[in-house]
Amino acid sequence: MGDLGEIYPIGGAGDRLNLIDPDTEEPLPVAQLEFCGRPLLAGLIRDLQGREYLHYKLFGKQLSTPIAMMTSYEKNNHERIQRICEDNQWFGRPAANFNIFVQPLVPVITQEGNWAMRSQTKLAMKPGGHGVMWKRALDEGIFDWFKKHNRTKALVRQINNPVAGVDNGLLALTG
Repeated sequence: MGDLGEIYPIGGAGDRLNLIDPDTEEPLPVAQLEFCGRPLLAGLIRDLQGREYLHYKLFGKQLSTPIAMMTSYEKNNHERIQRICEDNQWFGRPAANFNIFVQPLVPVITQEGNWAMRSQTKLAMKPGGHGVMWKRALDEGIFDWFKKHNRTKALVRQINNPVAGVDNGLLALTG
């Protein structure tokens, strides 16, 4: 675990979830979806803290794993994720152990192969998807940042699959 950083691609639009703030009626990012009484982002970090604690109990060495998060400007996702982290005091972790980078918005194509349009002169744009993550991470110096934290490997955690971390799979992968 001491070699691992974590990457959270959390910039998706989450359109199929239709998450809406009940007070402002603004769309919410997937990271704010409540699962087992906490937002999905808090669940990912809580799961990481559990693995770090197990590492401490087994090896006597406390870890603070660096986390890179790929957000987007869709639905104010980037600003909301930043605010979630700040409001939660970076989940009790050093703010320097977080690196937030933004995925680009790309044009949407219709089923017929045409550009989707918001208006006559404006393309419909959505987050570029996880495939762009590696290019953006390289461009934003994420891999160099992991190296500065003495991390040579990274675990990518999917925000919209909270069940992926409930068994021993992640422990087996890192073990």
